[in-house]
Amino acid sequence: MTETPESSAGTAGTAGRAARTSRAGSADSADRTDRADRTDRTDRADRADRAVETATETAWRIHASLSDWTGKVDNKAVFALSIESAMLAGTAVLSTGPNAFLDLAGTPAAWLTRIGVILLALSVLLAVAVVIPRTRGALLRVDWPENFTYFGHLRLWEPDALAEHLRTADPLGSLSRQLVIMSKVAWRKALLVKLSLIIAPAGAVCTVAAGLLG
Repeated sequence: MTETPESSAGTAGTAGRAARTSRAGSADSADRTDRADRTDRTDRADRADRAVETATETAWRIHASLSDWTGKVDNKAVFALSIESAMLAGTAVLSTGPNAFLDLAGTPAAWLTRIGVILLALSVLLAVAVVIPRTRGALLRVDWPENFTYFGHLRLWEPDALAEHLRTADPLGSLSRQLVIMSKVAWRKALLVKLSLIIAPAGAVCTVAAGLLG
């Protein structure tokens, strides 16, 4: 069969339209892929932002819990200090003076009295160590530029510099460091109170035994 010019032109036109359709389809596919990539990146960024916000909120809740726990430990220390101080003062009064019923010579009662006084005095010192404020001293002047969640650090900032820093900085890092420090302080306080409450009864037992022996 002989190909006419009209059929050749029709074939060429069909091929051109097919090529244009193919290119348009490819462009649409590429555009859809690009939009999907942008959407995916946006979703990942949003999820990351929400994760940071959630972590920061959780950190602040832990901060509040640590403050509450530390306050409860301090209250226990104050209670122990008042009781132990009274016991120590009473033992000192009963152990001295012309009418004292505890013999302070070289008798077993005297040694028990001395041991009791020492133990009670140690328990008082431990309770005092709990309630003494901890400010970290010179260390604050080393790391204050990276921290702004503790009043010891905040006092070293200039107000304008702090305002600018708060606009741009992520508080999670500073807050996490503060949580670790607060946890260490609370743990140390709890151990000191525990030791104080263990030692004080031992001292009281010694002084009572000394009184019975005397």
